[in-house]
Amino acid sequence: ATQAERSATAAEENAHLARTALHISERAYVDITASLLSGIEAGKRLQAKVEFKNAGRSPAFDVQARSGVGMMERAFTDDEAIMVIGAGPKARGIRSRLSLGPGSKVEQRAGGEGELTKEIAEQIEEGGAKVYVVSFVSYQDIFRHIHHISYCGVFNPQTHTLDICESGNKAD
Repeated sequence: ATQAERSATAAEENAHLARTALHISERAYVDITASLLSGIEAGKRLQAKVEFKNAGRSPAFDVQARSGVGMMERAFTDDEAIMVIGAGPKARGIRSRLSLGPGSKVEQRAGGEGELTKEIAEQIEEGGAKVYVVSFVSYQDIFRHIHHISYCGVFNPQTHTLDICESGNKAD
């Protein structure tokens, strides 16, 4: 290769690196946090608050989200729970598309089906069943790249908080 070809190749590589660095530093980064709003008590319905925050330096466009909360028998895997709860009839979603500016946040409420019985509440507290909160988000950044995030949290009966699931948490 000639010196001119090597220089052209180097210039192209530098331009690519500059575009990549700009994208990484300036794009939107939507984050998900979740918590249970209700305790694990007989007569109460499972309820969760899921918050979406743009921690990036530019707006997130066409933000769409779907969240759910539910109980699964202990024998189910995290991935199975994500499929059932995240796609279930009670999963709530932002039906319209919205924009989320830098530092802005929006929250979504998700409710489980029916009230907990005493037996089910005891089963959850003793670890025989698990409560999950799952959420899926997609959005577009200012560079027109589409990003997807999935969140899975599982109730910890010792701490009464949500722990991150062993699988199902992904972001790009």
